[in-house]
Amino acid sequence: MNKKILIVDDDPSFLSWLRFGLEKKNCFQVVTAETMGQGLNLLDSEKPDLAILDIKLPDGDGFEMCKRIKKGTHPLPVILVTGVFQESDAYQKGNKVGADDLLIKPFSFEQLTLRINRQLVEL
Repeated sequence: MNKKILIVDDDPSFLSWLRFGLEKKNCFQVVTAETMGQGLNLLDSEKPDLAILDIKLPDGDGFEMCKRIKKGTHPLPVILVTGVFQESDAYQKGNKVGADDLLIKPFSFEQLTLRINRQLVEL
């Protein structure tokens, strides 16, 4: 069975790009949300194996969502993505909340797939 990935990002075109690449090229199941609230709801209903969270969301941020995931009843690997934060700041804040990895936009599918597979192997 394919691993399921939750992607939370407020950019619909970025979500479409990721969904296409991860489903068609890498055979993952993908569920998406554009807000932290929607993403948190999908955690319970979809039970993903991994989450990819944008740091900047309209109703919160990826750091807060990561913290909630890691303190929840079913913690899972979290990869944060950002195009806004300074790289060193994002890594520091991500480490503080328990993020497993961080990618700076723009990135390639190859980079993302490598990071995803690394996290899923460690499960």
